Amino acid sequence: MSERTRSARSLRLGALGALGLPLVAATVCSALGSGARPLAVAAWLAPLFFLRFLTLARGPLRLRFAVAGALNTAAIAVAMRGMIPVPPAIYAGMSVTIGFATLLPLLLHALLRPRLPTGLALLVLPVALAGSEHLMVQLQPFGSWGAVAYSQAGVLPLLQLGAFLGLSGLPLLIGLCAAAAVEAWHLGRRALLQRHGAPVRRGLALAIGLTVAAALVGQLRLQRAQARQAGAQQVVVATVGSVLSEPLSELQRPLYELDAAAAVQAVRWSELLAQAERVRADLLLRTRSAARQGAALVVWPETAALVPAADEARFLAEAGAVAREGRIYLAAALGTLLRSAPGAVATDERLLDNQVVLLGPDGQVLARYRKTMPVPGGEAALIRRGDQPPPIVATPYGRLALLICFDLDFPRLVRGVAAAGADLLLVPAEDWQAIDPYHSHMAAFR
Repeated sequence: MSERTRSARSLRLGALGALGLPLVAATVCSALGSGARPLAVAAWLAPLFFLRFLTLARGPLRLRFAVAGALNTAAIAVAMRGMIPVPPAIYAGMSVTIGFATLLPLLLHALLRPRLPTGLALLVLPVALAGSEHLMVQLQPFGSWGAVAYSQAGVLPLLQLGAFLGLSGLPLLIGLCAAAAVEAWHLGRRALLQRHGAPVRRGLALAIGLTVAAALVGQLRLQRAQARQAGAQQVVVATVGSVLSEPLSELQRPLYELDAAAAVQAVRWSELLAQAERVRADLLLRTRSAARQGAALVVWPETAALVPAADEARFLAEAGAVAREGRIYLAAALGTLLRSAPGAVATDERLLDNQVVLLGPDGQVLARYRKTMPVPGGEAALIRRGDQPPPIVATPYGRLALLICFDLDFPRLVRGVAAAGADLLLVPAEDWQAIDPYHSHMAAFR
């Protein structure tokens, strides 16, 4: 290697290292702004620091992007550990994909910034972030998982922006603030106040003004909602699960991990069916207790009652009697086994119906809904996918709509329900500890 080549390489690495502190800050903020418990402010700071590095560090842009992408991949891998239940190799591949893909809007900004007037360049990042968020929600098989907006679930005034701009509204604000702040940082206070700093000052004022306005309008919207609720009818809703469900989950694990033929052979059916019967009895007992304590609506967790197809009608009659006795609306979440023994006739290519049946105070079935969006992987291979729109039922407490767990992660499904006039969503769900409380926060955006 010649002296000139070594010198050029040293200059490049030195230029990258000159902005090492912002890069470290970007990595830390990316880790804190992602995962099951994201820190709201970190999600605003991560793109700012990454953008500072990509736009102002010296050296080839492809090298800067590779370094930023690698560090962002590490941050994502740490933040999301346990949230995606896949083998390590697949998890590593997903981390790399997310780590680099989330920086593509910043790369686009870095590429176009030198070619555009300052005022126009400031709009590249917010538009790219909002556009990528929209495309992700529309195209990926995991619905809206990973949306930047979910990092702001604890900031209720800003969360209201979703009612007007959907999930793309918050990344629009975050991107505008990051782009304007980086330009102001680059200019410095003295240059920012001079004539040539006017476009950046205007961009900074616009970013701050829009963010403050969004927070104020959101706060007013919250206060109006609270005022309306003050005199509204109060309805007691109970979620009822069984303490006996954990051993049942272990017994039915092969259903989710093996193909249908292998699962039918691997499951210990006598144990599974006996435990399922105990769980069903416990659910009915606890539902009676909830009704006696004043519940008007009772919702069971997803597939809480595992029941063979041959026994479904009888069990629903028992559940209907409990609903009639307590004068309640009961969203009974069933996992109906389409085959429940080795050698059983295969009436369907799937093994399970994941459904919720709404029973009225008269004990009758008012609506039935089968899960439309199974989770890709084991569940998609296990359950028979529904193909009907969510039902809506008029009750004294409003128009009730039914969805199931992962369905709620697809905003278009809920927009359809809202357009049909639903007032309340009853959503049986089943989460694991690593995605708590992230998945519940996602639901708040619906």
